[in-house]
Order: sequence, then C-alpha cells, then structure tokens
Amino acid sequence: MNEEEISIEDAVMEEKIRNIDVVEHDDGSSTIRMDLDEETQGILIKQGLQYLIDEMKVTDNMKVLSANEFSEGTKTHNLTDDEANALFHFGFIYAITAGMKGLASD
Repeated sequence: MNEEEISIEDAVMEEKIRNIDVVEHDDGSSTIRMDLDEETQGILIKQGLQYLIDEMKVTDNMKVLSANEFSEGTKTHNLTDDEANALFHFGFIYAITAGMKGLASD
C-alpha cells in the first residue's frame, strides 16, 4: 500500500473515520454510514479513479509509445457530486478489498 492509499483499519484507529453505522438488509446488502475527514474523502476519491484506471488497463490493451505531457490545467478537473460519489464508492470498495486481501495473507 503506497502513501496515497488508505487502510480502513488505520483510518478508524486514527479517527479519520468516525461514527460508523452499518445497517444490514434482508437481501444481504448493507448500508454503511460514517463521518470522514476531508483528506480521507479525497484519498478515497483518488483511489476510486486509480481502481477504474487499473481495471480498464486489464480489459483494454493500451500501448503508449511515448508518454503524453499535459499542462496542470488539463490534468485538473472539477467533479460533480455524482462523479465524486461514484469515485468515492469505487475507492471505498478498493480499500475494503485491499484490507480483505491483507487479512487473507496474514
């Protein structure tokens, strides 16, 4: 795990994630509510983007002969709430999956 990734367990221990409430539903799904600090939200959104990039690299045979160079303005994008929520969702799944893989290897 690199410094830009978050461990759910570590974030809870450091109180970056607080007031966790899990409601289990009859269909086997769950609703998770929690309070997160702004830094943790940002990291999870970034992890969600990385997750999507990694998944697309598996399915798309992408070959780049030379790396493109982009200006800072081009690399910066303001997300809508829907976009941020989707990336946050994928980032949270990534963090949970990474934690489960870590537990399996212990």
